[in-house]
Order: sequence, then structure tokens, then C-alpha cells
Amino acid sequence: RKPLLSCSLLLSGIACILVGSLDKNGSYSLLRQALALGGKFFASGTLAIPYMYTSELYPTIMRNTAVGSCSLMARIGGIAAPYVALYLPAVTNASAPYFLMGGVSIFGGILSLNLPE
Repeated sequence: RKPLLSCSLLLSGIACILVGSLDKNGSYSLLRQALALGGKFFASGTLAIPYMYTSELYPTIMRNTAVGSCSLMARIGGIAAPYVALYLPAVTNASAPYFLMGGVSIFGGILSLNLPE
């Protein structure tokens, strides 16, 4: 499960950064759409893996607390994502949310390589 989690985080981050690098109305607009869909695919896969991984990682006595804490962090990210997507381009350029979310995803993918098996 760890390689799948790491790869999906890294691939979704790379896809987000590439989408932010490509012009929206340029000659690579179809490539941009394909990368966006691929990034969404890997991000959706990333959402399901931590629940299984967390329940296997922690001992039975603290499993409920650990899964609940991971779910809380996921919900906080879900609450913050629309604000980042809507308000960050107003104060910076339109590609900033892609770079921010892609960078956080790559950072999480690198950190997940340090998790125990």
C-alpha cells in the first residue's frame, strides 16, 4: 500500500504542476485537459488509500483515534481547497493554485516514503 500511496501522490502532484505550466487556450489545451483528468484520477485514488493504510498501521487500541485523526486532516484539506482555488488566483496569477496543490502533493508523496510498511 505504501508504494501505491506514494506513487499516486507524486503523480497527482506532477500532473497539477504540469497543468499549471501549460497555457489554458494554447496549442496544448487538450494535453492540459488530459493531465488534469489524470491528476484527478490519482488524487481520487489517494483519498481511499490512507484509510486502509492507517487502520493497518496502528495497534487495535488506538486505531479508531488514528483513523479519525487522518479523516479530520483530510476534511480540513477539503474545506480549504475551494478557498485556495477561488481566492488565490485573485491575489496572484491563475496558475498559483495548481503549483501550491501540486507542491503539497509531491511533498506528501516524498514524506509517505518514510512511513513504515
